[in-house]
This record gives sequence, C-alpha cells and structure tokens, in this order.
Amino acid sequence: MENNGAKDSKTKKKTSFGGRRRRVDPTTCERDYSCDEVEFMNALEQYKHQTGRKFPTCGEILEVVRSLGYRKAEAASVGGEPAGAL
Repeated sequence: MENNGAKDSKTKKKTSFGGRRRRVDPTTCERDYSCDEVEFMNALEQYKHQTGRKFPTCGEILEVVRSLGYRKAEAASVGGEPAGAL
C-alpha cells in the first residue's frame, strides 16, 4: 500500500525550503550581535559565496579572521595564564 498523503507533504516541505537550509539573518535572531560579530559573519558568508564552500575548514576561517585585521597577540596564552607560566 502506498501513502500518497505522506509523500505529498514531504514533497511540499522540501520545495518550500528549496531543499536547503536558509541563511540565518542576524537581524531576525533573538540575540543582539555586536558590530564585530556581524562583520565576521558577513565576511564568512562572502568567503563561502566566493569559494563555493558551504563548510570552510578551520584554516579557511582563520584566513577570513586575518583578512579582517585580527592578529595573535605576542604574549597570548591559554586560560588567562601568562605565556610560559605552565
């Protein structure tokens, strides 16, 4: 036996979303994003659009962060301890 009703509802659902997740618009989220966060999200979306990659690697995300002018601090450490204190 075939259940056409279930098949039709799945087809309608898929076509209504185009079969893809939609981009989350920061202006419609419950959370208030800082200007830096919005700048980063837009830069990452632009990178994904230009390269055609939906899921950039950590290295590619680091490229985006660096392209925004962020650099690692000289005395950076893990967990708030001074570098070399371990």
